[in-house]
Amino acid sequence: MMKKYLITFLLGFGLMYLSPVYAQPGGKGEYHPIQIRVINGDQSMISATLNNSQAAMDFLAMLPITLTLKDYGHNEKVAGLPQQLSTAGSPDGYTPSVKDIAYYAPWGNMVIYRQNFEYSRGLVKLGSIDYGMDILDISGPIQVIIEAVDEQPQ
Repeated sequence: MMKKYLITFLLGFGLMYLSPVYAQPGGKGEYHPIQIRVINGDQSMISATLNNSQAAMDFLAMLPITLTLKDYGHNEKVAGLPQQLSTAGSPDGYTPSVKDIAYYAPWGNMVIYRQNFEYSRGLVKLGSIDYGMDILDISGPIQVIIEAVDEQPQ
């Protein structure tokens, strides 16, 4: 019986760790996902959800921010960040997938993947695009504003 409760607890804890970033409003123990949006011009928008890494929390603290996303190869858009993000507690690297938002620590860049890519050392996943990837299909630099979504549950 005790084993069943331990497994349930560990599974629940693991799911919480892997789930999107959660804020604790008012110290009430209520957790809500942190959504961000990437705006290009007046009408184009990407919606995304950050994960629970320290790097994602550091990135969230920078928002709102205006960045110029530039092509890097055919598979990603990159932009330099004004300061380094913490990689504490993050793996040494990971294998990014299309729609991933990541931080490349050696260069201090935020990366949005338009295609799957190979394992990269120094890469930390920040979150994933929920919808709106089509605004990144433009070749060349794109100026965007990235901000936290105000409509967070209270």
